[in-house]
Order: sequence, then C-alpha cells, then structure tokens
Amino acid sequence: MDFLQPFQLTPSNAHHFFGYYSICPWSKNQRYYVCLESEFHHRMPKKGEKAKILLLDLKEDTVTILFETEAWNFQQGSMLNWLPSSPNSIIFNDLNGDIPVSRIIDIRDKTIRSLPCAISAVAHNRDLALCLNYSRLRRNRKVVSYPSRRIHLKGHHPDNDGIFLMDLKTGEKHLIISLSQIWNSNPKTKQIPKEDIGKRISKEFWFNHVEFNPSDERFFFLARYSNRIGQLVTSMWTINIDGTDPYLLVDFGKKLSHFGWLNDTNLIVTMKQLKRIDKSHVILEDKKDKKGNPKVLAPKKLIRDGHPAINPKGNLLATDSYPTKGKRYVYIVDMKSEEMFTVASFENPPHIDGNIRCDPHPRWNRDGTQLSFDGLGPNGRQVYVINV
Repeated sequence: MDFLQPFQLTPSNAHHFFGYYSICPWSKNQRYYVCLESEFHHRMPKKGEKAKILLLDLKEDTVTILFETEAWNFQQGSMLNWLPSSPNSIIFNDLNGDIPVSRIIDIRDKTIRSLPCAISAVAHNRDLALCLNYSRLRRNRKVVSYPSRRIHLKGHHPDNDGIFLMDLKTGEKHLIISLSQIWNSNPKTKQIPKEDIGKRISKEFWFNHVEFNPSDERFFFLARYSNRIGQLVTSMWTINIDGTDPYLLVDFGKKLSHFGWLNDTNLIVTMKQLKRIDKSHVILEDKKDKKGNPKVLAPKKLIRDGHPAINPKGNLLATDSYPTKGKRYVYIVDMKSEEMFTVASFENPPHIDGNIRCDPHPRWNRDGTQLSFDGLGPNGRQVYVINV
C-alpha cells in the first residue's frame, strides 16, 4: 500500500484545526470541509475569545467564515458535525452569555438556529445528539471544556445530572442516564461509604466522551473520577439510547483512554492489557468481553496509545501517537493482515503540551479515500490531508 506525502489543507494566515477524531469534517458530497481558525495556540481560550468557523470549498478553492464561537478548545474544537438530515447544515457548540448551547447554521445563507444544550455526539442517521454538562467538565476535565458558568455542580454524583438526549429538530432534551445510576451500578463505587468519598476521590464523578454506534441504537460513554493524587480513573459503559440495558464493558483500573466503534457490536479501545508495559489497541465485543479474552490488534507494532478511527469500509484503522522522541506519528493499519504504515509525522515542541497539545486525531472522509489530521509545522497548527 502506497501513500503520498500529506499536504496542508488550511491557509497559513492563522492557526487551523478540527480538534477531534472519528468525526467527519467533510460534507456529504465531499465538496466542503469545516474547521476552526484561531489567532493563537499557545494557551487555552479565555472567556470571550472566539474561534472562527471556516468552510473550505475544495472545488472552488475558497474559504468562507461562517460564524464565530466562544465554545472551543484544542482537543475537541467546537464539536463541529454535519447535520444528518440536512447536507447543507452544520451544528457546533457556542456560549449564550456564559451558558453552553449549540447552534445549527445553513452554509448557503448562514441562517442560524439555536438549541438549549451543547452537544457531545451527533447520531449518524437521525437528528439526535447526546449532551454532557460542560460546566461539570470545566471543573473536572478542563482540556475538553469551555469557560462557562458553573451549573448543576452540587453533589458528587447527583441524580439530576448525566447524559441527556436532545432532539435536534425541536431542542427537546431529557436525562437518559444519571451519574447516580452509574455510581450505584458499579460495585467498586457503590461500596464506598458516603463519608469516605472525599478521602478517596478528588472533586466529582463525571461522564465524558460519548459516541453512537453506526445504527444509532446504542452508545458508549466513560465514567470518570480523579483519585486523591490527581490520577484519572476511568470505566467504559455501553447503553441503549433510551437509557435501558447499561453494560459495564471496561471496569476501573485498565487505564482506558481512547475508543471508537468498529461496527454495531465491536469497539476498538486503547488500554492496559495483561502484562504489557504500554497501552494496546484492543478489540472488544459489546455485552460480552468484560470477562472474556479480547483481541489485541497488531500487538508487536501498535505498542503506544493513540486515537483510533476506522475507515468506512472497515478494513483500515487510522491511529496516531503521543510524542515519541519529540515527534508525533500518524499510522494506518490493515485490519486483516495487521500490517502497519507510518503515513505522517511532525515535530512536537515541548511547550505545545497538556491542555494545548496537538493530537493528530485522524479523521476519514466519506469514502475512505482521504485522511485528515491536525499537525504542527512551519505555519503553526494546521489541518493536513493524506490521499489513501
């Protein structure tokens, strides 16, 4: 398999990035690509500092500023998504004053419609979104948060906060799984006496990182807390979109970090496995592999943590790396032969790290012929594309 050198997709006048992985930035007809533009990338944005939402016309080679948003960060951008029911509309997060909201904009006439909740995932074929409390994220996981007002923060694992399902047509939303439900469903957390919670756990319990499966019938989410020395402790659950049939797929203690659906029943997850020193890319089966013997993908080659993204055909997996001797890498792995190809790399200065790090976060186009990623180069932070 041969790959050409990646090319810079975005203009060099400022910093540009999409921010997250496994979300497609290309429009349905693949003519347009959306991303963010920022004048800086050496620190987190402050209240009132905006990023521009750009529309790149790949046919006419033009750039249009669609809107400006106050709800953005370098790890997830503003959760830009193309709307499933409208090929000419995108949805993204913004702040209304200091309240996180989402907005839908038509790229043709720039008409705007606002919704009451910031999104964390959009369904593939239905006008539905999963929503988290970004104010709780601000306190517990700043890297993927916005400078918004603290709301619904009372209580360590309250029964009125958790994951909400929002109808993108009406804006109606309802709580489908609460923090309290998951806390009390896991024997490891349920057994902690209330008076001991503050001794064992820093700050609050929270949900993070949600994603619909391809049929939009189930989704996964992470349940997290920080221990008293600040280490992130994570478990992974799957659940039906109506809140039924929750399943603990990966319990606490596996150092799970990244994830993605391969199909409706299988997931790819990076986590500690057996006696391996570093994290593995592990294939799990929903509702089956908690106690089973999951498969480790390319165990002698994929020996570092990364952000996995499966192509539309399901035969190639893109992933990346954290800095290795000052460089970051982007890989493509053949799912059948487990052959691995290094398709891109870039220098990572030590000061671009932590909350402002530049993870490549690979993203496939609609037909799997191109892969985009965020990278650092002579023009700062930019979006790059590889022809596959």
